[in-house]
Amino acid sequence: MVSNTATAIFCVALITIIIFIIRSLKVGKLDLLHKLYLWMAAAYGIWITALIIMRFTDPTNINALFALDAWTNGAGTFLPALFLCIAMSFVRGWEKMPKKMWLVFVIPVVTNVVVWTNPIHHLQYKVFSIVSSEMVLGPFVVVTGVHSCLCQLVSLVLLINFVRHNPRQLY
Repeated sequence: MVSNTATAIFCVALITIIIFIIRSLKVGKLDLLHKLYLWMAAAYGIWITALIIMRFTDPTNINALFALDAWTNGAGTFLPALFLCIAMSFVRGWEKMPKKMWLVFVIPVVTNVVVWTNPIHHLQYKVFSIVSSEMVLGPFVVVTGVHSCLCQLVSLVLLINFVRHNPRQLY
């Protein structure tokens, strides 16, 4: 479960994210990079909100905990794809995201469908539990994990290569 300390930290982070989102929306027209950061902040905010609610949920209410876990999965699966889009936008100087980049969001969307419909097919969790030693993951976790790792690895390689080839540029 979520500790009191983690809950306090999450509350401060959530307030900060809400302030960031409000200030960003007041600016009006945002560049692509700023929009991507805004979406990433919103995804983190959703994830944190679910964890805070989870802290105050009765541990025997498995249905509510499953829904909250699905909520965290829903937000979390988009973060690596957003990180890749941010890296590509920064390195390539995009002002508009190319249509082909939207393909990196296919796995997160499918993952959301798989997670929310898990009781029907058990592809995400064979056995759901909030106790990690009792949880048995399903085969689709590998798909999500590979997608996440690839997005983050490609992002890291792109950013490192960019810095290597532009050592004197201020970022």
